[in-house]
Amino acid sequence: MKKKTLFAAFAVSAAMFLIGAVPVCAANEKYAELHGDTIVIPHELVVDKNATTVHDAKFTFSVDGFRNTDDPDYLFKGPNGASVTESLTYSDEDVEGASAEENSGKKTVKKEVVLDLKNVKFTDVGIYRYVVTQNLETGSHVTWDSNPRYIDIAVVDDGNDKLKVDSVLFRTDPESSPSKTDRFTNSYTANTLTVAMQVDGNQSSQNKFFKFTVKLTKKTGDDPSAITDVTPIKVSGPESGLSSVSSATSYDVEEINAANSITSITCEDLAKGHVFYLRDGQSLVLADIPAGYGYTVTEVREDYQPAVAVSGDTVYDKKTGVHVNDGVLTAYTTVTFTSKRQADISTGVMVAVAVPALLLLTGVVGAGVILSHKRKGRQ
Repeated sequence: MKKKTLFAAFAVSAAMFLIGAVPVCAANEKYAELHGDTIVIPHELVVDKNATTVHDAKFTFSVDGFRNTDDPDYLFKGPNGASVTESLTYSDEDVEGASAEENSGKKTVKKEVVLDLKNVKFTDVGIYRYVVTQNLETGSHVTWDSNPRYIDIAVVDDGNDKLKVDSVLFRTDPESSPSKTDRFTNSYTANTLTVAMQVDGNQSSQNKFFKFTVKLTKKTGDDPSAITDVTPIKVSGPESGLSSVSSATSYDVEEINAANSITSITCEDLAKGHVFYLRDGQSLVLADIPAGYGYTVTEVREDYQPAVAVSGDTVYDKKTGVHVNDGVLTAYTTVTFTSKRQADISTGVMVAVAVPALLLLTGVVGAGVILSHKRKGRQ
């Protein structure tokens, strides 16, 4: 009898345990899995409005779940399954096609980084955090946003025992308040140097080529070998393919064509100096010079009176009639050289020419009058 009573008591206890266990299991399985969606992270590259290249700047991205040990209990490391755009590349075509902003002097190339959470399963309420990291894989002289983006996804009960994403917040630091920006913003700063040639004066030949030497400099030192940057600079403007030059030009047509025929030059090579030849009304344009470099431009004077004017970056180290030295180029800049040769026409020369001509004219008129009288006498 005692054995039956003991068994009955055990059975009741077991039943009560099973009955009590059901709500626990039900609680764990209260919510159906919620699959994530996609989150778009804007990506920008800001360039100068006249820029034509960023030398194919390539950015790469990675994503991971993230949680600090002292984070609150309701903040969880994002579940596995998230993926992100592997890379973005900005080409010359992207830069050329961007619209310039009216007042800033800049233009912004826009792309998108996609965080894909479709393979992620959320099973309960909470805040789930991911970190997206950006790196610059290739691209010279790009200032890039190295701060990761922490993305908090708030999952809540919708009031009907179902999960929903309530909000998505971006942070630039896991401990900071939500960021006002949800994007990666990067920049490429470059400038254009234009060397313009003009002649003036009644003895100045518009067909004459003048010789210029252009050098790229950097504050790290005057030694050109210190610059090993092979970033290309676009060259346009100088005339080449000439078959001949006028007698006013002091240089051979072959050397002019050889010097003026290049369409690109590296920072390293320009640091060693390059010669160009320009005549009246022509300009040398060196585009997309990376930020941080300076320049020197020197003209061979010959027998002209030289003058030079600078517009754009008007803060320079030294300027003479045939030379400009600017340690750091900070804006789109035009250096205009004007060579003048003027000669006053002497009054004595004019008389020496005019008197014989007048005598000749008088003689012709006089001869005509005599012949006319002779004809009349015969009649």
